[in-house]
Amino acid sequence: MRILCGTPSDGHFAAVYGHHGRVVGVLGWNAPRQVRVLRRPVVVRAPWTAFTARPALRPAIVN
Repeated sequence: MRILCGTPSDGHFAAVYGHHGRVVGVLGWNAPRQVRVLRRPVVVRAPWTAFTARPALRPAIVN
């Protein structure tokens, strides 16, 4: 699991989950736009390295 934006202590965040080298889920709390953007990598089962190679996610990266 990797939190990509926000923090749980701030009350808003978006995170992705990986399994066997693929993105398999997204979780958001008070971050609907970020979750909407992150759904696509889940659907296409994007490689987990797409999210671990970057320090933070910007929406332009996954559009």
